[in-house]
Amino acid sequence: QNIGTCVTALLSSIGGSKTARRASLIHLYFNLLGTLLFCVVFYSCNVFFHFSFLAQTAGAADIAVIHSLFNIGCTLVLFPFSDVLVKLAVFSMVCCLVVGGVQFALAGAIPRLYQTEPEIREMAAQFIRILALCMPAVSFANCCYYALRAGGQMGITFLYDCGMMWGVTVPLVYGLTRFTDLPIVQVYLAVQLVFFVKCAVGAVCLLRGRWAVNLAKK
Repeated sequence: QNIGTCVTALLSSIGGSKTARRASLIHLYFNLLGTLLFCVVFYSCNVFFHFSFLAQTAGAADIAVIHSLFNIGCTLVLFPFSDVLVKLAVFSMVCCLVVGGVQFALAGAIPRLYQTEPEIREMAAQFIRILALCMPAVSFANCCYYALRAGGQMGITFLYDCGMMWGVTVPLVYGLTRFTDLPIVQVYLAVQLVFFVKCAVGAVCLLRGRWAVNLAKK
């Protein structure tokens, strides 16, 4: 739950300032490192003390207490390393900018690692280039999906994911492969472009506030 809700912070930082993007990444690292540390300590202690409450169903109060202890403990442990978290955030931002460019630049070299026909290598290189160019759309579409799911909109989430797959992608692939003579590379490009449609739908849902459910009124 802690890691999943980081998606909303990452999504809200899109188009924001450098400080906003850095803060969202620090939030992600805080929860990742905190969860890893908590699991290592908890299960190491369980080996020696054999916690009996693991076999019991946790109540609402128990979950609240554990959640509070988790966040307080992680804050106390990771606070001295705040500068390291900032450096990790900056490092991730740089990596995100570099990975797409590197993937596109190496698209022609990667297929040469495999012993296959030149035509297959060229086709693979085109697939890699298309994926590299569409990577931002895929990333944003996934952010929208997890934001909608984290907000409790399970119906919209189902339509956004499964509905787009079976209502748009599958019919598109069937139609292009069945009724046209387009090469496979162009079919793959058309399928990847569907993510831009998902981006538009997801952005509309988020901008209109349709991603969050007011549980207090229910």
